[in-house]
Amino acid sequence: MAADGKERRLEIAASPLPDDNGQVAGMIEVFRDITEHLELLAKLEERELRYAHLAQHDPLTGLPNRLLFADHLNQAIHTAHRNNSEFAVLHVDLDLFKHVDDSFDHSCRDEVLRLVASRLQELFREDDTIARMGGDEFTVILSNIQRDEDAASVALKVLNLFKEPFEVQGHGVFLGASVGISLYPKHGVTVDDLVRNADTAMYRAKEEGRSTFQYYSEDLTAKAVERIHLESNLHQAVDRGEFILHYQPQQDFTTGSVCGID
Repeated sequence: MAADGKERRLEIAASPLPDDNGQVAGMIEVFRDITEHLELLAKLEERELRYAHLAQHDPLTGLPNRLLFADHLNQAIHTAHRNNSEFAVLHVDLDLFKHVDDSFDHSCRDEVLRLVASRLQELFREDDTIARMGGDEFTVILSNIQRDEDAASVALKVLNLFKEPFEVQGHGVFLGASVGISLYPKHGVTVDDLVRNADTAMYRAKEEGRSTFQYYSEDLTAKAVERIHLESNLHQAVDRGEFILHYQPQQDFTTGSVCGID
């Protein structure tokens, strides 16, 4: 502790002081104040970490950028190949975002993008990767899905995020989204293939009227929509009490009594 009350860091160098008989008679110690040197090193390290973070993250939303997304996707490919598992890539493109650009200033546009990123982060799990690819485009690595339809269920949840307006500068901004889905390994086994095919599926979703999702495979889209409609109808049927239980008794012919139910 220095006289001013501040903690100081010292570097000590010591060497033995021999007497005439070669025995150690004392020590010579040199002290050097290295507090400022260590503080400078810490600042340089912090700056390097900040630069590394900026190089891999979108400065507006704080999400991973295209570079870090590609790295995470490459890792997901290796993990899925090793574990013989599947995952999905979702390409989310905002609908009607040009209206925001045309109607408001840049600060409003940026705030909308930050709010979209925040809603996406609340939806997905920690082991999923959400990235901003630039402009109004976002991508997601949906890890370790069990069924192809799982990606469609998540895509619907993404679309539901846009049912409520985004409150910006006293205005309620309504947007939609189109979602394209590619699956590993069905639709590609490389970073470029999976991203390109999810992008292709997203444009197909826009052609279908926007605010919807499409798989890279049209057959998978049809099956997923059919399954989602079936699940929705079943839930509604339960709520409306439309299920009726029918059963047939099993009879023991030797005794004439009921012994079971089909």
